[in-house]
Parts: sequence; structure tokens; C-alpha cells
Amino acid sequence: MNPLRIGIIGAGRIGKVHAHTLQSTPGVEIAAVSDIVPDAALALAAGHNIKTSTDDYHDIIMDQPSTPSSSAPPPIPTRQ
Repeated sequence: MNPLRIGIIGAGRIGKVHAHTLQSTPGVEIAAVSDIVPDAALALAAGHNIKTSTDDYHDIIMDQPSTPSSSAPPPIPTRQ
């Protein structure tokens, strides 16, 4: 059976918790991580052997075949 591919949107504290939890879940593969801070996405990807990182969450949402996502936004609005 193919693994369930999941993307993580947000590479902060909660995104790291999601990555750890998802990696320890049988049958799940983290396909990508995104964060508006590119270095944060890269660091989370490198620390969890995630092949793809991006600063645009649309890349994860538009991935085909469809990839469910885990969103980990900050508790306050982020200004760009």
C-alpha cells in the first residue's frame, strides 16, 4: 500500500511537533514543508529528511496527486 503523503504548512514550533508525530506514524510520508521564512522550511525539512521545502504553501496544496496538509499557523496573525 502506498503511504499517505502529507504536507506541513508552517515550520515553527507546532510544525515541528506535527513533523515528529507524522514521522512516527506508520503509513505516512511527509511530502513537503512550507513556511514564509524559507530558512525555517529548509531547516525543518533537513531535520526530518523531508525532500521538498518551499516558502509558498500553494506549492503543497497544488501538489498532484492531492496531498493532505497539516497547517501550523502562529497563534497571532503574521504580517508580511
